[in-house]
Amino acid sequence: MLLEIALGGAVVYGLARRSPLPKLAKAFALPKPASFEKFKRRYLDPFFANSRQAHQKTLSGGTAPELSDLEKKRYNNVLLTTGGLAGAGVAALTATPGLYLFSTLPAAYVWLRNLPLAYHALFHQHKVDFEVQSVILLAGALAGGLYFELAFGSWFFCIVMYLVTKTEDHSQRSLVNLFGEQPRFVHSLVDGVEVQIPFEQVQSGSILVVQAGEMIPVDGRVLQGTAAVDQHMLTGEAQPIEKTTGDPVFNATVVLAGQLQVETTQTGTQTVAAQIGQILNQTSDFKATLQSRAMVFIDQVSFPVLVVSAVTWATVGLDQALGVMFVYPGYRMLFLNPLSMLGHLHLASQKGILIKDGRSLELLAQVDTLVFDKTGTLTLEQPQLSQIHACQGFTPQEVLQFAAIAERKQTHPLAQAILQAAQEQALELPPVDEASYQLGFGIKVSFKGQTIRVGSQRFLAQEGLVLPPEIEAAQTRCHQVGHTLVLVACEETLMGGLELQATLRPEAQTVIQQLKARGFKLGIISGDHPEPTRHLAASLGIDDYYAQVLPEAKANLVTQLETQGQKVCFVGDGINDALALKKATCSVSLRGATTIATDTAQIVLMEANLSQLAHLFELAEGYDKNIKVNFIISVAPSAFYIAGAYLFGWPMLTAMLIQQSTTLFALYNVIQPLLKEEEHEART
Repeated sequence: MLLEIALGGAVVYGLARRSPLPKLAKAFALPKPASFEKFKRRYLDPFFANSRQAHQKTLSGGTAPELSDLEKKRYNNVLLTTGGLAGAGVAALTATPGLYLFSTLPAAYVWLRNLPLAYHALFHQHKVDFEVQSVILLAGALAGGLYFELAFGSWFFCIVMYLVTKTEDHSQRSLVNLFGEQPRFVHSLVDGVEVQIPFEQVQSGSILVVQAGEMIPVDGRVLQGTAAVDQHMLTGEAQPIEKTTGDPVFNATVVLAGQLQVETTQTGTQTVAAQIGQILNQTSDFKATLQSRAMVFIDQVSFPVLVVSAVTWATVGLDQALGVMFVYPGYRMLFLNPLSMLGHLHLASQKGILIKDGRSLELLAQVDTLVFDKTGTLTLEQPQLSQIHACQGFTPQEVLQFAAIAERKQTHPLAQAILQAAQEQALELPPVDEASYQLGFGIKVSFKGQTIRVGSQRFLAQEGLVLPPEIEAAQTRCHQVGHTLVLVACEETLMGGLELQATLRPEAQTVIQQLKARGFKLGIISGDHPEPTRHLAASLGIDDYYAQVLPEAKANLVTQLETQGQKVCFVGDGINDALALKKATCSVSLRGATTIATDTAQIVLMEANLSQLAHLFELAEGYDKNIKVNFIISVAPSAFYIAGAYLFGWPMLTAMLIQQSTTLFALYNVIQPLLKEEEHEART
């Protein structure tokens, strides 16, 4: 108990470290011993310094969703009050027995806190859990006159509850208005005439006119027109999609070029985009549906321990029965596991990994399947130029230069890839005389009296240009391997094509090999077409892939895998991944991803680098081993004392001595990962 009391004192120090005392010491120039600073940095800060707050502030724009100031104040008051009353219990040993009254007050606080919880568990859930166990133990200790043990045990219980709370996620998420506000007015065709109407008047069957640069405000199908539509907000795919008569279109997507007449099929809360927000808000929160491993174990052993204690009372005596309850394994697990968890959360934050809730660290050890979103996670959003196909006497540099001149003011990913390639080759890009989007995926500009056309095969066919055989062959091959061919023409002559391919993250290949070596089953889910998804999966050595998957279908696939017995960790970065992130056993996103993704995911890689996944699973493996040692440390003294109580009649005092005999080893096990990391940093 003494070592635990010392640790409790360290907790109080940790809670009070923002009090006026350090400021007063600084004002009077009181020096801090270097040895204590080293001790604090090495043993206290990992548990009490809130090392995750810096990362949380980065994601939340300056506010860290840790315990609120009101919650911190309440915990501080409870700890200081119960600690002071427990101190009165110590004074009672050397002063007057009258102080014993004060030593019972911390127990009364804990008893009153746990009593309604115990009542609910016993009479509503029909189970005996830790709350029931604690209420019976406190009542038994009071009846047995164990005031000293009662006082410090109650104080220590408050400390443990604070530690448990610190491991949990206290961020508040607001997922309403996920896709922003709808337009106040839209353009609708009424009796063949385009009129402006309030958005609220749009109904199923209404025909809307959507121009370039406007967001499509409904779900529907194209009645007339051809346009390039950016579906990135919904599907996560960077490449705009050509939409023409009969094609479906969705709310929250944007027309980049062209004009569409859209027949409304769903509006308002019935659109796919709105349903994503509704499902996210209605899905059970991670922290509301999960118990830590320690709490699960405690609940499982509470009833058997009560039975053994009752039998001991009937056959040996009350003192021994209370000893059985005192050394039950849950007491140690409830104390050691939060400390182990806080230590590993600190190590994770030091490696640039934000684990919002310690319970997700436990779940990582159960994961056997990792599913990756494709665009933005395994690949970068912007593609890269892989090859230039020049024809009819033009050079590759001329093809690239003319394409870059046409695209120089465009911001979509394909244009940016072309401009980046031109910049790398130091090509001159003079301004154009005139630029205009054409129906379909393409742009036509006037440059020095010449007309330059850049776009898709369909766009050039609409312009009356015919592809030479070599370009047709290149087009076919690009389609087969999942690349995009952007064609370039000057006047009525096709100059060639620019082959663009998705840019694989530099670290992706290595990370995938590391995960495969660990025995994980891997998969890719993408909103892109099947061929590029299949090609990416093959290049990474991943067998399972799913293409053209909308957000809700992604979540359904994750659920399907889990119903088959797999434990899925989903790695994604887009709004379209939010449902799957929330449905998975464990979820990971990257810094720089959409706010909804980083809010929904339980783990965020703050360096936006998949290489951190290896560190993450190493930490989870280390934590799992640490918890198993905690389990042995918790169970062994219990079994040893129960045997002694029956064979030799050992009293409760012996139970306390046995319990504390393993304290040094228990605390060493908790801080061992921190010591190893310190040694590793010293070597490197």
